[in-house]
Amino acid sequence: MFIFDWNMVVATLFLLLTYAMFDLPKNKNRKSGIRWVYIFIISIPIITAFFTQIEADENMAHFKRGGVLKCKTGENYYLISKDEQWNLKDNFFTKESLLIRADMCDEFE
Repeated sequence: MFIFDWNMVVATLFLLLTYAMFDLPKNKNRKSGIRWVYIFIISIPIITAFFTQIEADENMAHFKRGGVLKCKTGENYYLISKDEQWNLKDNFFTKESLLIRADMCDEFE
């Protein structure tokens, strides 16, 4: 199983941003520093989507093993489990007409 460390990603992104910020004033050709800032800004949504999918996959695996999840949508909380007749479709937990995103949940103990 692949283990991804959030702290390492955040540290790397801050390092790139810091390098770009300090590289801009010294560099006569500012394109280099601007390129790093651009890469940093573009990478944020990609990394966010990646971690959202990882969280959804972990929650779906927990659900398939028979675990219970606590999910929040708006002001409402739901306990989701197979025992309560919830189903799994794509990245959503479904029950009747209710759909809850799988990444919006936490394991319930």
